[in-house]
Amino acid sequence: MDALIRDYCGSRYDEDAPGIRAVLCAEVIRWLAVQPGVVRERTGDLEVEFGSAAAAQQLSPAAKSGLRRYRPAMRSLSLVREGRAALR
Repeated sequence: MDALIRDYCGSRYDEDAPGIRAVLCAEVIRWLAVQPGVVRERTGDLEVEFGSAAAAQQLSPAAKSGLRRYRPAMRSLSLVREGRAALR
């Protein structure tokens, strides 16, 4: 989970920030509540049906929204050619 957050926020963020800890805990709880690959469950006579593939593990939209302030700002880079002498 920490790798997904690091990938989304970039490598430079404070792991102990309350917002990041809250998102991390909420995502772990969400993932523990999901049974990957289970399509159908039945309580009477205990029937469980598995699908062919589990859902991809990724951050939820709510987690991405909570982590947005920890992402680096988008920047642009201007490329200017200074005449032919600079190319040699």
